[in-house]
Amino acid sequence: MFNYGFMELLTHGGFTLVILIFCSILSLKVIIEKWITLKALDPKNLEELSLKLKEAINEKNFKMALHVCKVGNVKRMGFTVPAPLAAVFLYMLNNAAYKKEELMDLSFSKMDQELVKLEKGVGILGTLGNISPFIGRFG
Repeated sequence: MFNYGFMELLTHGGFTLVILIFCSILSLKVIIEKWITLKALDPKNLEELSLKLKEAINEKNFKMALHVCKVGNVKRMGFTVPAPLAAVFLYMLNNAAYKKEELMDLSFSKMDQELVKLEKGVGILGTLGNISPFIGRFG
């Protein structure tokens, strides 16, 4: 009764099925990107970065500390993921002339900016998850 091939399903589904396939591919792209990013930013890698930076600062070697922050990327599965913690530390080191309270406020704002970068694409995923059933149902 339902012996349709893939191409027959595509022709019967029409334009709606093409849209749903596109939404699925876009969703997979965002899911894989977020998985790689969050796996690369595990606490072990971030702790290693913090220790290197703390060691350089304790030795008063600020050039080394800046270098650690600039190359503070994490390599995972062939991808290089920029570490948000390194960007915050780099920002703090570049603005070390400010008072402690001002530097704390500035670093919190930089952390917020880095969180926004990490959340990139999550809104797309939520939107696609919400609209895809309606496209399939009413398409």
